Amino acid sequence: MKFRLGTKKGTSGDTMLNPKTLGDGVYTFGDGLRLKVRGNSKLWILRAQICGKTKERSLGSWPELSTAGAREKAAAVRAKLKAGDTGDTPSPKEAAPLLSEVWAEAVENRRQVKAWTNEKATEQWANTIKTYILPGLGDFPVDQIARDDVLEVLRPLWGEKPATANKVRGRLEAVLSYCKAKGWRDGENPAAWKGNLELFLPPLSAAGVKHFGALDIETLRDKVLPALWERRTSASCAVIFGCLTALRAGEFLRARWSEIKGDVFVVPWVRMKTAKHSHEDFRVPLSRQALEVLDAVRGMDETVVFPGRIAKFNAIDTPRITIQRLTDTTATMHGMRSVFRDWCAREGVNFDVAEKCLSHAVGDRTVRAYFRDDLLDQRATVMQAWADAIFPKTNSTN
Repeated sequence: MKFRLGTKKGTSGDTMLNPKTLGDGVYTFGDGLRLKVRGNSKLWILRAQICGKTKERSLGSWPELSTAGAREKAAAVRAKLKAGDTGDTPSPKEAAPLLSEVWAEAVENRRQVKAWTNEKATEQWANTIKTYILPGLGDFPVDQIARDDVLEVLRPLWGEKPATANKVRGRLEAVLSYCKAKGWRDGENPAAWKGNLELFLPPLSAAGVKHFGALDIETLRDKVLPALWERRTSASCAVIFGCLTALRAGEFLRARWSEIKGDVFVVPWVRMKTAKHSHEDFRVPLSRQALEVLDAVRGMDETVVFPGRIAKFNAIDTPRITIQRLTDTTATMHGMRSVFRDWCAREGVNFDVAEKCLSHAVGDRTVRAYFRDDLLDQRATVMQAWADAIFPKTNSTN
């Protein structure tokens, strides 16, 4: 990260920059106070000399802790350091910060350790914590959060939104594990599942986890795709393209023209769910119909294939909302991948080829180490047959 000043000189004196407008980086605010910005995570840090060594102390996150509040807290910490309190044997209050004060630091640490490649992962974690965890536990010192407190947060979600509840539990467990590693709490993690919450909550399978909604192939072919093709907007063409390529929404919505290489769409590995370890781009063979969809949106934007009306890209929920409004069902874009997989099974498509089309990992780690061929030619034949099955009518056949 680059270091930049948190103030800039002006004719009328120093003008404080608004943390809300700052991009990624580390901004200095004087006297060792810094603001580390990474996406939606904005963490106040005090950098100070302790026993001849430079150390950092977390103060809290913005906007929960304002700029003025961060300065006051930093001054208080510096005063304690000058008085001989090094922070190595902190008072009970310092050893047990509120959850609302340290969750952002825990998430940032996890982002760095896990080397997240998904640009929105930090934002998703932050939204989950702010929406479901902080309202109930934000004002708790982290060493006082017990299993019953965690259950109060999870029980309202467990039956109604089990998938969300599982994310909430896992992310709270990760944050509390970080707190224990920092010495802010002792004992077992109250958000752990095995040997703990599993004794008080039913398994997710019993809580009613639902798979992504899907349509039958006839509805997709006869109703959905013709209606979308008639519109020929950026959003409608994006949905058609997603159906034809069987990609995940995040993989095709952010497509750029530079990624279209003739009749192949090269998806960068950072957008691929299954390329976290391999770091390999994914080549997608484009059917005749997929190429015609690209022709329909060519010229809408110089760099982005499916530009949004307001933002640079269409929102991640746009395909799902579009499909559900058209069909009055709970079908999702991801469910279209299930339709494709069922079609492959009915048509006798080779298992490995079908899985490669969906960018699924085939076999265990040893098998994958040897099975590196992406079977592009075979997949091209399959994807053209799939396109003919669901979208036989395009410009050239109207």
